[in-house]
Amino acid sequence: MNNFTILHLSDLHFDVNNDETITDLHTRLLNDIQLEMQYSDNIIIVVSGDLYNQGSSKKNKIILDFFRKLHEILGEKVIDVIIVPGNHDKKLDNDKQKYKNGFINYDILHNPEPLDSDWKKQEWKFFNSSFSNFKNLKKDILDIFEIENNSSCTYECRVVNIEEHNILFVLLNTSWLCQGHNDERRKIRIGNFQLQELNSQYKKIKSEKNIDLVIAVGHHPLNWFTGYDQDLITNSFLSKEGLNVDTYLCGHTHNRDIVNWYNNTKSLLTLVSGIGWPNTNHGEIPQNDEKKEKHTYSSYVFNLEINSIDVYVRSTNDNDEFNTDFSMYKNDHESKEKKITVPIKMRNNKSYFVLYTGVNRSNKSYYFNEKVVDEMLIVSKHISELKYRMKTILDKYVLDFLKAINNNIDIDKENGFNTYQEELLIGNGKNKSPELIDLIKKNKQLVLSNFENYLGAICENLGNLIVEAKWNNAEDFDDLIRLHFRYCQKEENNIYKKLIVKIPNYDEDKLEYADYELSDMEWEDLLEASWKEKHSLVYSVNKNICKKPIKDVWHNFITAIPNCNSNYFSYRNDKRPLLTFGITVNHQKYDDYLYALSFFEFENVLSSIIDDYLNTFNIEISQFSDYCMKGMKEDE
Repeated sequence: MNNFTILHLSDLHFDVNNDETITDLHTRLLNDIQLEMQYSDNIIIVVSGDLYNQGSSKKNKIILDFFRKLHEILGEKVIDVIIVPGNHDKKLDNDKQKYKNGFINYDILHNPEPLDSDWKKQEWKFFNSSFSNFKNLKKDILDIFEIENNSSCTYECRVVNIEEHNILFVLLNTSWLCQGHNDERRKIRIGNFQLQELNSQYKKIKSEKNIDLVIAVGHHPLNWFTGYDQDLITNSFLSKEGLNVDTYLCGHTHNRDIVNWYNNTKSLLTLVSGIGWPNTNHGEIPQNDEKKEKHTYSSYVFNLEINSIDVYVRSTNDNDEFNTDFSMYKNDHESKEKKITVPIKMRNNKSYFVLYTGVNRSNKSYYFNEKVVDEMLIVSKHISELKYRMKTILDKYVLDFLKAINNNIDIDKENGFNTYQEELLIGNGKNKSPELIDLIKKNKQLVLSNFENYLGAICENLGNLIVEAKWNNAEDFDDLIRLHFRYCQKEENNIYKKLIVKIPNYDEDKLEYADYELSDMEWEDLLEASWKEKHSLVYSVNKNICKKPIKDVWHNFITAIPNCNSNYFSYRNDKRPLLTFGITVNHQKYDDYLYALSFFEFENVLSSIIDDYLNTFNIEISQFSDYCMKGMKEDE
């Protein structure tokens, strides 16, 4: 599933004019890469500029030595090397002379000139010559890794094939106009000519191959471009008619960052990394605050099938040793995993789930986060555990039923008991003998009474599961969770009365039960909406359809109506449910739990559990409703 890994190096800043051997910093970097990449395959090395520290040079020995050692470490795992120029990779001597003689039009730095192909014909030869040393260095590095690249251009499109996937790399030269100033923020230009040529290359490649992913690599972050050029490049990146870029890798800022750009149809993930200032062998360590930042490099594991990238960030500590950069991680899960996971294509990924609302109303979308995912895992486990517990309880009811009627069974007790037990337990009792069916009919009161207890067990067991998962400190003693079933008296078909109420961990010393008693509910609001929607509904998402506000003691609730075949009665020309279920909570920390129950369609879970009992004992909910109404009358 791990299709490929990008080792992102940037701003290596080799001091070729002063250092003759690889510095301690770069040695520690190599050692850390060896440890971190030992389990990685299909590695693509991306260098997003600034191989040199102070202008390009022909003294490339220590740079090439570094990449030879990197090749020794990674070996055949490396399938390609992507290198783009940074502002320090540009030779500025020619610039100074040209500027002095007035050959360069300064206006292009300040005015949104198109800088199209006509401009390139006149000016680009000069700018291109400033990267001659860089281009020679790049070729030598690629030769180390035995990678063919006949391009002599500082920008191009390049396809890498990995496991039948075609990854298109768009290599940008964002540094061609840099003049060597300390801060060129908002002065960087990409130029129409460059994007036009890259777009033309991209379209040609796309006409010949299916492209699964587009990764652009440049030196500068997007917010370093002039306003005009930032719009130009982001529009191209985010357009399916343009370069259609999914991920942009850059450096320059000597920092690490993850930034998302997107419009209504497309997303763009920007990943920033960089080693930064050089730690030389000759004792000249920069002292200004800017250059005392951490040295950083990153690796990204691309999982194309599941649309995700695992981002690993390594930064130096106070001892200049590389370690996991925990400052990047914002929650316990990320810190534990030592990575950040982000979607490759955010807009193509349904990163939310639907919270249903009443009929003819717009549903709500809840975007996934770590908390929600954790809650879904809890609810998923609870559903599985509840099904298991209720199956065990049903088996017990079967045994209790047979024991209760055992004295009335006019057959061999040993063999008869086992036979009936098997008939009831296997296949939820769908294949029962006429004799057993007759026995169930004769003991209908017992079966219906046990069914009421069975419903109570559903409430009790789910309530206990919630408490076990959510009550983890002494402050939770004020938490309240109420699970209940209501039923409708068909003679009073607009009223749903209390059938069963369970409040797990109820403490009479702390709470007044009367304050939390379940009141009758009229046929309206969430009951009616949930029935018509055929889906469980949560109050907090549906307040606008509830005529009566929730009582102050409560915060939220969910209504779920079992969709069993027998759970209805006819009312005029319509149908209404006989049995309803709900959970009421007094704290917002349970909201995500209720949302997850709705997402997992808890009404269907309930139906499955209830049907198990109904099918086992050949009864219908309408019979139980009659039983309940008879009991109510006798109580009166």
